[in-house]
Amino acid sequence: MIKLYETNTFYLRPFVESDITESYLQWFHDQAVTKYTSHGLFGYTKNQALQFLEKSRKNGDIVWAIVVKEIEMMLGVSFEKCIHIGNIALQDINWIDRRAEFAGVIGEKDYWGKGIGTEAVRLLFAHGFDKLNLNRIWLGTAASNRGMRTIAERLGMSIEGVLRKHLFLNGQYENVMQYGILRIEWNQK
Repeated sequence: MIKLYETNTFYLRPFVESDITESYLQWFHDQAVTKYTSHGLFGYTKNQALQFLEKSRKNGDIVWAIVVKEIEMMLGVSFEKCIHIGNIALQDINWIDRRAEFAGVIGEKDYWGKGIGTEAVRLLFAHGFDKLNLNRIWLGTAASNRGMRTIAERLGMSIEGVLRKHLFLNGQYENVMQYGILRIEWNQK
């Protein structure tokens, strides 16, 4: 499998059909993982995941798997174990206006809060600005989604607006925070 970017702890590669495992599908049935999205409201089947993958390919979206590298010992021999923990994407890419929306999920909760998401998104944004020649990357997230807001702020994204009472989550309407970053801002970091 092609490794697009690699660090000491993880690598990024294209999201492929073989990633759509039972473990992967369970992410979208876990209320903690889908707390800030509509993914957990309805069942998510393998067929729907395959349709997502096919649609992403047709649309030219960039969807990458985040794969953690762990060293394990067995009978005195060390080997690398690779675990698919999440996906990140640049989607709805507008090639005329040079902009894309960011989306992502870390489905394996053991890897939350370890900085892997932030570093993976940093690599994706660098790819978007430096390789794809994008001018703007943006995202929208629930105001209560502290994890995604932290990633956005660590990467230098600015709050560009608030969509008031835009999402119905956990029995109530919630604001969506719109974040964005321009290539010139990215290059100044």
